[in-house]
Amino acid sequence: MLGSVWAVVTPYHPERLEVVIAPLLAQAAGVIVVDDGSGPDAVEVLERARALGADVRELPENAGIAVALNTGIAAAFDAGADRVVAFPQDSPLPARLNRRPVA
Repeated sequence: MLGSVWAVVTPYHPERLEVVIAPLLAQAAGVIVVDDGSGPDAVEVLERARALGADVRELPENAGIAVALNTGIAAAFDAGADRVVAFPQDSPLPARLNRRPVA
């Protein structure tokens, strides 16, 4: 059995985060967004991600991709993930990235 697969997205100064978030929410058991200290300019984009259903975490300052990824991965496993896949902030994903739904 595949188990529970979660997605982690680690943006820094995101612009169109929902392009990535929406397809992931339809295919993963959960989506965690860890903003890497983008500051007040990202508030609106992060709120849209929350409204879509993503679990959004905000680092107070830019700590680097490793810290952001580790924060998201730890949060996913704490939430019950069996597996975690990381995705970039700005690459649109196909509507059916996974051949079968995961839960």
